[in-house]
Amino acid sequence: TMPARWHSHIHSLRAIDPERFAIVNEAAGGTVLEEIEESKAFFEVYDGAVYMYQGRTYLCVKLDLDARVAIVRPADVKYYTAVSDMTEVQVQGGMPSFPAPPAATPPPLDPGVDAKPEEAVHLLSTSATCAPATITMRFLGFKRVWRGSGVVFDRVELFLPDMRFSTDATYIRLPHIVRLSLRDAGLGFRESVHAAAHAVLSVLPLFIMCGSNDVATECDNPYDTRYKPERLLIYDKHPGGIGLCAAAAGLFGQILIRALQLVEACECTSDIGCPCCVQHVSCSQYNTVLSKPGGVLVLQTLIKWEEERAAQTRQLELAREEGA
Repeated sequence: TMPARWHSHIHSLRAIDPERFAIVNEAAGGTVLEEIEESKAFFEVYDGAVYMYQGRTYLCVKLDLDARVAIVRPADVKYYTAVSDMTEVQVQGGMPSFPAPPAATPPPLDPGVDAKPEEAVHLLSTSATCAPATITMRFLGFKRVWRGSGVVFDRVELFLPDMRFSTDATYIRLPHIVRLSLRDAGLGFRESVHAAAHAVLSVLPLFIMCGSNDVATECDNPYDTRYKPERLLIYDKHPGGIGLCAAAAGLFGQILIRALQLVEACECTSDIGCPCCVQHVSCSQYNTVLSKPGGVLVLQTLIKWEEERAAQTRQLELAREEGA
């Protein structure tokens, strides 16, 4: 017998979220343009949002939260909109990770560079921890920006419900020596950690198959005065997690080293860096509150501290083995 509904009619091949918002074009008789995952919907559609679909511009005229439908109509506007949000990451416990064996995680090579068998693989054992996390996003408003100049000409307040989902996060606590080193160098702590986190995100695809929409970090904004734990953190952007941060935990030492190499190799002279080093295309705060020199110092200090910690741990293990 034929099933009442085919699985292809029930499950989406393009979205992981079970709940999705339908984008309806009111000018085409209510035609559904596409569906957006619930966890991403409020970044793209809200009352007054400029929505792009297949090269055409639409204006969102109504967002029905109960029906999960966004009504849009074609519009020829000379501006785009960008939502402002505040993201809070609450980590719930976790266990320290350990580096994967060299055979399983060969270091990434630059294009055109051949591997040399005699080269030893340097694996840095870190205190990186993978743990369940709850992500809460609060949507504050959106801004209208002229496309030609990038000038913000209007800001509008939004009244949307918080978006909350569970996922996995991998983080490493920053020792106090990091803050002291930044203070002695006259560099801001928030800007520096933000830059270092962006560098980690940029090199992550060298180790794990992922894109900019799969993993995120804690992005700082200039008006946020909340307390934040002193840590370097990344999390899966998909509800429930898809194993990316869990896979990165055991490679975090290599990721830190590669991130430092990336920033040090960049020839830009701007204090806030550039898209080749510490600026990131998916930064939720549009690459504000950044310090390239501070990001370098954070990574250098953290790597050195983790190397010393790993050496001390190894010495204790050897002493314990000799005593046994």
